Formats: sequence, structure tokens, C-alpha cells
Amino acid sequence: MKFKTLSKYILIPVLIVSMGSEVLAIDPVNPKTTPEAKALLELHYRISGKYTMTGQHNYPNTKDRNTRFAVKYIGKTPAIWSTDMGFAKDGDTDSYLARPDIVKEAIRQHQKGSIITICWHAVPPTADEPVTFQPRRKIPPDSLASVQGQLPDQQFKDVLNPGTKLYNIPRHCFA
Repeated sequence: MKFKTLSKYILIPVLIVSMGSEVLAIDPVNPKTTPEAKALLELHYRISGKYTMTGQHNYPNTKDRNTRFAVKYIGKTPAIWSTDMGFAKDGDTDSYLARPDIVKEAIRQHQKGSIITICWHAVPPTADEPVTFQPRRKIPPDSLASVQGQLPDQQFKDVLNPGTKLYNIPRHCFA
């Protein structure tokens, strides 16, 4: 009797340890996931617990400047190239006018073997591009003109309710 009880406590940890070293195949949530996305997900599972991938964010209007800086001072190219779709005025490092160059640079980085990540700081529905990252002056509460901040409760409700001015903003603004 004591052996059977003891064997449960030995067998369970051995199974857990032996399972921990195998890659678990987990299907993506989206059934329409592309083969490339599935391959990237599999890479993540395969290297999990063994390697660390590093990445470097680059401002929209600077292409790969920060990545080149990392290569120069670290001696290795980051695995992930990152940028933002931009939201600021012409001449700003976060300029939304750099979007065509962002796409070209993302393609170039992909061809070099980088994993690409692109974030988007959405312009609030109370403003039009360009905006600032942080408010630069005192602004009225109904005119959030930066990508940071919070809509007042009523404006947030209006975005979600048909028939309101904020609801009727073209949906591509939120895509």
C-alpha cells in the first residue's frame, strides 16, 4: 500500500518534467491563419525556454536607424524590427506621412530575415491627423488631440451608440 502511494508522487513529477521539454502543437485561434503566421507561431513554441529574441523599435520617420545603432553597439542584428504607423505632423519622427516608406522598410527588413511588428497609436475619434503623442497644452476635455489620454465617459458612450456624431465617424478610422 505504501509503495502504491509513493509511486504516485514519483510518477507524476517525472511525467511533468518529461512533458516540459516537448513542443506542444497548439493550433492558432483563427482558422484562416496563413502558413507564414503558423510557421512563426511554431518558431515561438520551438524556442520557448531555450532562447530569447530581441527586437528594436524604430520611429516611423527614421526607417531602421535604431536597429543600425543596436547592430553597431551590440554586434548582432535584433531578430525583431518594429515601428509605428505614425500619427504626427510632417518632419516629426512619428509622422504619419512616412507610411509609404514604413511599408517599403518593413518589406526590406522581412527580406533580410527580420520578424516584423508594426504598432498603431490610433488617433482618437475627437481629432484628425496629425496629432501629438502627449498633450502639449491645456486642451478642452471634449477635444482629445493626442494619442495618449482618455475620452470622457459620454464621448466613449457616443462612439458605441448609433446616431451620435462620434459613432458616425467612418469605421476605417478604427480599423
